[in-house]
Formats: sequence, structure tokens, C-alpha cells
Amino acid sequence: ISVDSGTRTTQQYLATTRMAFGYTPGFEAPELLQTGSTPASDMFALGKTVEELCNACTEGGSVASAAEVADLVRVLTADAAKDRPSADVAAADAFFKPLLDFRREQTSVCCIGAFCTGLVRHSDGALCAEGHLTCSACLDGHVQSCAGEELRLLREREGRVCCPNSGGGLGCAAAPFSDSELGQSVSAEVFESYIKGRMRLLESLVREEVEEEAEGRLQAELLRLQELDEAQRKVFAARRHVEEEILTSKCPRCRAAFLDFEGCCALKCARCPCNFCAWCGEDCSNSSQEAHQHVARCAAKPPGADVYYPGDRSEFHSKQAKHRAPKLESYLRGLDNGTRAALLRELQGTLRELYSHVLRAFGV
Repeated sequence: ISVDSGTRTTQQYLATTRMAFGYTPGFEAPELLQTGSTPASDMFALGKTVEELCNACTEGGSVASAAEVADLVRVLTADAAKDRPSADVAAADAFFKPLLDFRREQTSVCCIGAFCTGLVRHSDGALCAEGHLTCSACLDGHVQSCAGEELRLLREREGRVCCPNSGGGLGCAAAPFSDSELGQSVSAEVFESYIKGRMRLLESLVREEVEEEAEGRLQAELLRLQELDEAQRKVFAARRHVEEEILTSKCPRCRAAFLDFEGCCALKCARCPCNFCAWCGEDCSNSSQEAHQHVARCAAKPPGADVYYPGDRSEFHSKQAKHRAPKLESYLRGLDNGTRAALLRELQGTLRELYSHVLRAFGV
């Protein structure tokens, strides 16, 4: 069928701007078709529902009920959405009090019962989706126990806590408690333990992922090494030594690498108890006091440097390069001419800024 461009444009506009709404006639807010469903339109529908309940009470002879809710219905069904109350405000109305009191006062027997006897109010515990109640005292012990389990068990539950009836053949298939449910039902100390358990699991998963990636890189590197000839292997080994053992800052004791630091030049290794000097890398035993005493008089510091702090970072890195340069030059002189020339070609970009004098020494 041939249609003009105006008709096509109009139909396309309608197809892309039409919205479908589902609602019960008589319960829809005046703005529903313009705004779609909003909290305010839901409150209007609630008002109409309350009005229907009120009419039912009136037909049953309870005229007083109709009079008590008339103001609530009027506010909930206000024409302007901004004039309708929020759900929290509406819930405070006396009309809902019997319902809320009933929910608050519902009681059940705790499914563990280790620290409680008789009936327990639902507000004093956590209820799983299948209706098993665990009182707060028993839930504290259950959550604490789950949080301290080995990683294998935490992984099975993704670090969450299930209903006590889910294990031991009791057959509860309810979903685990949410964080908010546990936060409202257990003590602050136990909830902190729960969060730490989940963090422990997350750290384990991240560590495994990193190890898998590292293993993949290692295998790729090994495969690449196998494809190198003897001369290329020598260059590769030399480059790795220069980058990892000479140019990289490390703990003088355990050799753990660090990229940078903040604050004082008296450093403490994150892996071992070693305290050492950032200027010269000297091991100052396990004493922070000895490290600070050494930094204060370290001969590797440039003239005019602060007693403890590195000051300008570019000056600090230049001083570090000056400290490392003799070691780098000595290593390079120990290589055969072919390996040294190939290595300097590969490292030229890395060494250009801080080690240009070393490059010049070898004619690069």
C-alpha cells in the first residue's frame, strides 16, 4: 500500500512513542496515561482500594468505619500527585494500625530453639521464605558459625546465610537471607563478622582469578621462550634481570617489589617485617626507629633534602637512578657485545629519561 511521507512519519512516531499500561478501571490516577506508573499513582490506587473496603464496611452496617477513613481516602486520591502522601506517611494512619500490629505481633516457634523457649514474635527474628522463624539470639550464633566456615563452604552459598533448616536433611529450599534482613536481625558484631566472611570469599575469588591470569601469561611466555634462538634467550634473560633486579625498587630482605610510596622515606615492607630506607635500600632490621634514624643521616640523600620526606618526586627518582646507575653499567659491561647491543636497543626508550649517561657510555 502506498502512503505519503507524512503518513509514514506519523505512524513511525506513534510506533516509537506509544506506551502500554495495565490498570484496573476506576483505580487509575488522573496522570497515569501521561506519566506512567509512579509511587504517587500507586498511592491513588491504594486510596481507591481503601475506599472500596470502606464501602464494604458501610454495606455491612459499620458506618463508623466509613467516617474514620474518609479523610485518608480524600488525601490518597488527591487530583495532584504532589498532594498525595508517601507510603510511609500513609502507613502511620490509624486505618492500617490493626494490620501492622497483627504483623508485628505474629509469633512462631524458633526453628533452632537453642536460646529461646515458647513463641517468638516475628519482629524479634528473621523469617525465611518458607516460613521458618529464627529468633535473633539463635540467628546470631547461626550467622557467626556460617561466617567462619572454610572457603569451600562459603563458595557453595556465595558467602550468604541460609535458613537453619536448609541443611541436615530438613529440606528448606528458601533463598538465603538478604543483607538487609540479617542487618535488622543480628547484632552489629555478628553482622560485621558476616561481612568479613563475604569479603574473605571475594578476596579468595579475586586471588584465584589473578593467579589464573598469571598462569596463562606464564604459559604464553614459556611458549614464546621455546620459540627463541639462543641469542634471543640471552637478550630476554638480560632484559628481565635489568628490569626486575636493577630498575625495580624492592624490599632488601624478601625482594618484594614496590612501585611507589607516600610520606616518609623510612619504609616498612608489606610482606615481611623489614624496615628499610627508600633512598639507598638499606635493611634497618625490624625497627621503625632504626629506619628513621638511618633516613635522617642517609648519605644517598641529595644536599638540602628534608630529614625524612622525599620532597619533589622527580628529584627523588633522579637520585634513585644515580644510585642504580653504577650497578646497571657494571652489569652491562659483563655482557657480550652482541647481547649488550640488542638489549640496549630494546631498553633505549626505558633508559632515555633517567639513564641517558649510561646509554652514552655505550655509544647509544
